[in-house]
Amino acid sequence: MTTLNLREMKEEAAKVEPAPAPLKSELTPREITFQVSYDAPDGQSHTADLTSKILDGEGRNLRTRLVIKLRNGMTVESLGNDEVARISALANIATQLVLLPDWVEYWAKQDNELLAYINAVLLEHEYRYFRGNNTAGEEGAGKPRVRVVADVFKQKPSP
Repeated sequence: MTTLNLREMKEEAAKVEPAPAPLKSELTPREITFQVSYDAPDGQSHTADLTSKILDGEGRNLRTRLVIKLRNGMTVESLGNDEVARISALANIATQLVLLPDWVEYWAKQDNELLAYINAVLLEHEYRYFRGNNTAGEEGAGKPRVRVVADVFKQKPSP
């Protein structure tokens, strides 16, 4: 029986060139710290301050490689939706958490509730980091972060 070791899998998948230093967001910091407390089924209680760091492009590639490793050759179609979400969340905590405490790795692989709660914070952090810097447009409505103008598409085709 092989033991699933997220740290080793992450290190193996991370064997690529380091990425350049990321830019910093004005409103939501690239790194945040949050506290998680957990009462394990074995009767022990755990608490840790976890640090979430928004992934850069190479970090996202690392997360994708980790998802592929966690699928262990199984296609997405052969997995249920819950298992696909679980694998994605495991890859998230392995890559987005700066340090992965032993107890978090051990129990998050088993307890979907713990995994879901931690992953929810990571997803919220990412959402706020990328979408929180939304300046107000006309009448207080949020202005889109990305704006593209392609004048060529506005031209009517000739008959």
